[in-house]
Order: sequence, then C-alpha cells, then structure tokens
Amino acid sequence: MEDKKNAKKIKKNLYNHHKKSQDVARCLAKAQLKKRYEKPLTCLLSSEIVTHTQKTEQQNIKKIMRTKTLALSALLGVLGSASLMAQSTNVYSLNAVGYINATMYPGFNLLACPLICSPDNTVGTLFPNGGAFSNQWAGATVYQWSPAITNYLQDSASAKAANSKGFTNGWLAGGTITLNPGQGMWFNNTGAATNVTFVGTVPQNGSPYLTNVLTPGFNMVASAIPMDGDLVVNTNTLLVGFEGQGDQIYTWDPGLSPPNYDGTDTYGTKHGWNSGVSDPTTTNLTEGFWYNVAGGSSETWTENFSINP
Repeated sequence: MEDKKNAKKIKKNLYNHHKKSQDVARCLAKAQLKKRYEKPLTCLLSSEIVTHTQKTEQQNIKKIMRTKTLALSALLGVLGSASLMAQSTNVYSLNAVGYINATMYPGFNLLACPLICSPDNTVGTLFPNGGAFSNQWAGATVYQWSPAITNYLQDSASAKAANSKGFTNGWLAGGTITLNPGQGMWFNNTGAATNVTFVGTVPQNGSPYLTNVLTPGFNMVASAIPMDGDLVVNTNTLLVGFEGQGDQIYTWDPGLSPPNYDGTDTYGTKHGWNSGVSDPTTTNLTEGFWYNVAGGSSETWTENFSINP
C-alpha cells in the first residue's frame, strides 16, 4: 500500500514540476544535527593507511534535505519527453528523467549519483575538466574502493597533463572510473565549495543497478534510487533482511569542520541496527557510505522502486 501511495504522489509531483521546474531549487532545505561518536575507522587510501578519528564533539553539521520524503518530488525538475505523462490517454512513459544538485565541499566528499547519466556515469562525464571546462576541477582526486584488489582506483584532474597523454576530458587516467547508481566514491575537492548537477534517468525495478552485491569486508556503496531518509525502514531502499551479525555502516559528513565520519552502526541478530531509525542509516541523495560485511559470504542488497503503474 505504501509503495502505491508513493507512486501516486511521485506521478503527481512529476507533472507539477514539469510546469514549475524553476521552483525546484527552492525545495532544497538544510537541517542541523549534533551527534557524538568515538569510534575510529581505518581505511586504505592509495596503498597508505589513513585513520579518520571520530570527534567527541561535532558541531556545525551541514546536512542537505535530511527528510524521509521522496526526493523525486522535489528534485526531478527537468523532465524530458520520455518522462512526460500522457494526459489524454492516461498512459505513462517508461522512464523518468530529472536532475539532482550536489555540493562538493572542500576536502573529501563520499559521493553518490543515483541517476543513469548520458552518455555514461564516468568521472570524465560527470566532472568534465577539459575543453570548455578546462581545469574547473584542477587538483581534485577521486578514489573508488575495489574489494577485488583491496585498494583504491584513482584518478586526478589536470587538464594540461591529461592532454599530453591524449585525454581530452582533463583527467590523468582518462576519467574512466564510474559512479553508477549504487556505487560510492571519494572526491577530494582542493578548491572552494562547488555545486555540481547530475542529469539522467531514474533507476526502476528491472534495472541491474537496484541489486548491489556486498562482498566480505568493506564496500563503498550508496542507495541506487534518489530518495532521502532512513535506509532501513524505507520500503523502497530496503536495507534490511540480508544483514549478518556484526555488519557495520559508516557515514561521512563533509560539512563538519574538519570533515569526518558522523556515525557508525552495527547490526546484531537480536537487536537489529543499533541506532534504529536514526543516523547513520539515514543518508542524503548524493551521499555514499561504507558497508562492512562481517561474515565470510557475500550479501545481496536489492532495492524496490517504480514510478509506473
């Protein structure tokens, strides 16, 4: 019943935002939150050990759109013909196309992109740094954790050096690292806070992006659908039903000073997730997180989302 109500609400909002796309930006809101954590997380960063220590007193937390409502109702403001509702025939198209704005804070951002972009979701496409966009991300570095090699894939933005290697998008390794729906990635922004806009198609049931295989150990992941809110109690994100004893979640807040982990959660077969319906199982639209599978077997996280009737 809740999924049907959500679908009806989304259809109505999609049509409204087609007529009033200029009002989308006003739907963005910020909330403030204070939490205390004292757990460290150590992770590999390009073959070096980097320890991020939890602060005992975290202030000035900047969260964007910390709500449990469907993000699509506020953020899918740019609708293409593929997503437009056919009013006269009561027929709905197969796809919903929209955009999401993300703030790239100075320093490390644990980033996600819950849209299928065109022509792809590579770093070179999402963060162009060559040609007309030459050096707009100069000095930035991306790191994506690969469980297969237990290390990071890495690329850096430098238009001149990349051009000398034949890469016109301004990334030294060609900008080929992907940030597909369901994936997470570190983005180290060496400049000032900058907004970036992702434009693409919303993943729905039947898309391979809604199934995320979590391997033993650390996985850098994200929800594959553009929704805010608690990942556990949300009937779409469904971060429940597959967890193992001792599994852990870590979330990152780039708005802290300095940026740091703002929470951790551990799963127990008797009590579930420690923090229940609160942080850190609550994430923002473009926020990735770490999921640590404590056992020796892979776990499958499958999300459920459809706009169509």
